[in-house]
Amino acid sequence: MAMSQPLLSERLRASGTANTQLSQHELWRKNRDSRISTLPSIPSTPSSQEPKISNCRGLLHMFASPISILYVAFPLGIVSGACDWGATPTFWLNFVALVPIAKLLGDATEELDASLNNEVLSGLINASFGNAVEMIMTINAIRARLLQVVKTSLVGSVLSNMLLVLGMSFFAGGIYGKRSDG
Repeated sequence: MAMSQPLLSERLRASGTANTQLSQHELWRKNRDSRISTLPSIPSTPSSQEPKISNCRGLLHMFASPISILYVAFPLGIVSGACDWGATPTFWLNFVALVPIAKLLGDATEELDASLNNEVLSGLINASFGNAVEMIMTINAIRARLLQVVKTSLVGSVLSNMLLVLGMSFFAGGIYGKRSDG
């Protein structure tokens, strides 16, 4: 039996995870709306008002976090590889440099999501950019002719994503789902 739309949305809002996601999405939309100001447009008549979007607050939010201090590891990782500091420091500096870059990528996709007003396109962009690290690693492994690494990485990625999504669906369904004795 199909559920009506209001009942389904009430169930989603009642769940803690969906409620958190909805409130996070609404926060991004409020931040975007606060960046829109009405400035007079130059080519038109002086009385016309056109909304202009200022990205300064969004950029400040992305770069002014405590994780941003780890951006120092990015140039140090490059210098470490160029000056032959050894494999271990080069690995750890580049590994630490990935943390703020991943946060920046996530924040940028969230800002883009907030400005699109299209949930399907936003979901597609989030899924594409969410796998950017895997694509970069796969391209580099193919260039190094490590095809076995590419195959096992892709199979592992697909299996872990499928099992994680399926497992979390079962878990959420067990916690939030209604029990039917019938």
